[in-house]
Amino acid sequence: MRHTLTVLVLALLAGLIQLLAAPSAGACPQTVVIGVDGTGSVGNTPSLVTQHADPWIAEGAEFRRIDYPGSIWPIGPYPYDQSRRDGIDATKAEINAVRRDCPDTHIHLVGHSQGSAVVGDALEERTAAGESNTNISADLYADPRHPDTGLEVVLPGALPGYTLKGERGSTGEAKVYQQCVQGDPICDFPQPLQDPLGLIDAPAGYWYKHGYHLPDSPEPRSGTHVIPAGPMTPFIPPVEQRQIPFAPELRDLVDYDVPTLPDVPPLPNLTEPYVERPLSVYVPDRVEPYVPAPILDHVPPPLPQLPPLPVIELPPLPALPQLPALPAL
Repeated sequence: MRHTLTVLVLALLAGLIQLLAAPSAGACPQTVVIGVDGTGSVGNTPSLVTQHADPWIAEGAEFRRIDYPGSIWPIGPYPYDQSRRDGIDATKAEINAVRRDCPDTHIHLVGHSQGSAVVGDALEERTAAGESNTNISADLYADPRHPDTGLEVVLPGALPGYTLKGERGSTGEAKVYQQCVQGDPICDFPQPLQDPLGLIDAPAGYWYKHGYHLPDSPEPRSGTHVIPAGPMTPFIPPVEQRQIPFAPELRDLVDYDVPTLPDVPPLPNLTEPYVERPLSVYVPDRVEPYVPAPILDHVPPPLPQLPPLPVIELPPLPALPQLPALPAL
């Protein structure tokens, strides 16, 4: 009898623990927004991603932000591949956490620039692994894998640590919306052989067009949307008037498998102020035992400060006539 009573008590305790551990319907938000910032914007408040999440938050959504390097060396301390890999893994882990704790909650992801590559690639990897993306939506702004025109689609990979993957594969059941401003070279990179004038305009396009308008309302969308915009550089005609017919695409001429780099320690960030760090920070763990301690402990001095360059004021360029449109083929 005592044994039976003990079993009943243990069963009741186990049921009570499961009941307390399981999330109640009221504890789960209707929507969780997961934001992934672009290069150099992780942790910034506000950022383009936090601003795009605000309309959802105003409707009661819970906002979670992915902490990852958001780096492309030398702008940051990590190569692109390593930064993106960390972001993808963190995003998938966050999706899995929401699915585990609140299986009926809608997940909306917002990514900008490198963050949009992270979001899209995370959904692509989940689909390839047979995981469901049902009840998931995503807004990708300035996606470098934007169909046909993204930087990773137009350019072939050439540098280890900076793999350019081409167009993205299936993202399964997820509703994915991609927005690109025409002339933003991250998502609308000019074909180098077909549009060399576009390469001249690309830096100005990045500087002036890499920010994106807020959505009209917080609701899932799908498809691709290119916002028309003219060139930012004076004297460069619209893209429709400067294409070189019959020129090949660069990616068709280059077939090169980029070697994969192992994860590296933080590299010197050329854009941050000088910080005292010993050389041991930059030496891989497997190499440290073979390096003398005085070398590992050495702290490099800051680079010398160069005097500012003189300001050169150029006279305004003369107005040039508009180029004639190419005849229809």
